[in-house]
Amino acid sequence: DPDSGMPKRLTAKSMSLPELLLSGTAFTLPPSQRVYGWGELQMDGLFRDIKADSFASSAPSAAGNDHWFFFGTVYLADDAEQGQTYIADGQQRVVTGTMLFAVARDLAANDDDRAHFAQYVAGPGGYRLSLRDVDAAFFRKWVQEPGATLIPYEPETDDTVDSSGAIVPLSESQNNILANRNRIVEQLKPLGATGRRRLLDHLNECSELVVITSKKLDDATAAYASTYKRGLSQAITDRLKSECLGDADPERRANLGNHWDECEARLGKEGLEDLLYLMTIDRTRSASLTDLQSEVLKQFNLPADVSSFIETQLVPSAEAYHLVIDREARLEKRLDPGFFIGRRARAIADHLIVLRRTSHIEWRLPAYVAVMTFQTNNALLESTLQRLERLAAAHMIVGVDPQVMVSKYAALTDAIRSRDADAIQQASEVDRAIVAKIKPALQSSSFATKARLRMPVLLKINDLMEKSVVPLDTSEVSCEHVLPQNVPKEYAVWHQKFRTSDGKRYNGAVYRHRLGNLTILEHNLNREAGSRPFDEKKSTIGRSTHALARDCARYADWNADVVDGRTERLTTMLLKHWDF
Repeated sequence: DPDSGMPKRLTAKSMSLPELLLSGTAFTLPPSQRVYGWGELQMDGLFRDIKADSFASSAPSAAGNDHWFFFGTVYLADDAEQGQTYIADGQQRVVTGTMLFAVARDLAANDDDRAHFAQYVAGPGGYRLSLRDVDAAFFRKWVQEPGATLIPYEPETDDTVDSSGAIVPLSESQNNILANRNRIVEQLKPLGATGRRRLLDHLNECSELVVITSKKLDDATAAYASTYKRGLSQAITDRLKSECLGDADPERRANLGNHWDECEARLGKEGLEDLLYLMTIDRTRSASLTDLQSEVLKQFNLPADVSSFIETQLVPSAEAYHLVIDREARLEKRLDPGFFIGRRARAIADHLIVLRRTSHIEWRLPAYVAVMTFQTNNALLESTLQRLERLAAAHMIVGVDPQVMVSKYAALTDAIRSRDADAIQQASEVDRAIVAKIKPALQSSSFATKARLRMPVLLKINDLMEKSVVPLDTSEVSCEHVLPQNVPKEYAVWHQKFRTSDGKRYNGAVYRHRLGNLTILEHNLNREAGSRPFDEKKSTIGRSTHALARDCARYADWNADVVDGRTERLTTMLLKHWDF
């Protein structure tokens, strides 16, 4: 009752992300806030949500005003006593939004655009966002200050060292800030001045979030925590099942429900949700599915056609999808009786092992359709999976736009359904522009910072060195940086081996994340190796059962020349194998 006189601890308001940035003089992250943790996956999702590609100068038209996306809920504490507006939850979105406008400001072609974008970064009282003490100065220097986002971070000159000469490592937040800042530059720069202005105006018109504000930080934190403790959490698959079967007569509901439950038992809830996503993008050819539940209902005319959907589409797709994603699944139950005879059987299984390591899931659409389509044609299944492995590797290494991937995999799926080997070969060919980016990506000084490709690539190199596919997945081994990511003071010998050309400064940051500095190790050996000097950890690495680790242990020393040479050699192995 608004007239009851009872004090309210919370107020709620709907606004866009840009409106939120302008709504307060300054936002502060409390010391208890977690790290800024957005990575490639979240940034790809953001640019997909805001349809960034549609604002490129070459795009036929910008995204229409009917495109709307919800950014979730932000919890703030407007603490008058402290004179601060604290962010109890919403740091990832506010920090990323600030970086979007900071990059746009720095790329601006004229003073009007520069001033327009700058207002979201700084107000009359100074910068609008203050991070935790450990990250605040770093964020000001590399994001908030005018021109900062276009200045490359150079490890040789920009890493901080203490009085002993040891590098002060960047925090997790700082690493993510740099990486995402650079991703935003890569996305916004090609749009041109007009495209950037239209995109960020579109963000203001079509993004929406709910801002819940309290007067005390404790109240805002409690409200945020309560959101995740109260109410019934229900998976998308549960909601879809209820929506599709709720109005069916009892006998049909029981029969179809059993089929649905069998699919879920075989794949798990997450696996079934992934399959529904793949089946839907097969229809829509779009990576921008903001509401999977609504799209499934729409694309498959549910619940009207629920019997046909479950019996003729979902059940056979789930059977084939299970064979693709589960390494314990027995392919001979689905394929020709002669499947497990000879080299072809091993090759099919090996391609699936490698594909399962791939960090995106869209490749699974043509894979499971191929298993369904080529049950009695093992030769065509093998060649299709071989080409799919090559295509998926290229997409993963380069970090291809999700919409490009969806379009490519959907076209390959069409070719598979045609059963035409020439069409499959043509549809699975990797675009030249993507091929040109593969070698630079593999040889980049930031290679190991890219979680999407680090372990899958290392496991593939290990396969090549073993001359057979080793049935490992990315969770079964650790990534070992031979030159440690952060060198402890007691192991200063590393600072003597990695120096700038004039010998004046440690430059290990140029080499620590390169492909040639990496190996895979058993988890216990990785812990044992730690950050010790090479002559101490070499014997530990040499005890590994993995060929890639034994390759490291054969070196007498570990220095810049070794890392450079090994990077070139491992890159050449991959390019030759995949014929890039």
